[in-house]
Amino acid sequence: MLKNERARSEISEHIGSCLDDFLEDEELLAEAESAATKRVIAWQIEQSSFPTC
Repeated sequence: MLKNERARSEISEHIGSCLDDFLEDEELLAEAESAATKRVIAWQIEQSSFPTC
């Protein structure tokens, strides 16, 4: 593995964990996940409501 590839893999494995940790510390993680799930479901319903051409 090249040095740059190793550096990228070390960085990318931690992407996202800081925000999750922050939200959990602030007791907002469950609320944020719930809101995100609702938005995805609403988007999926919207997409299925329109006929494709």
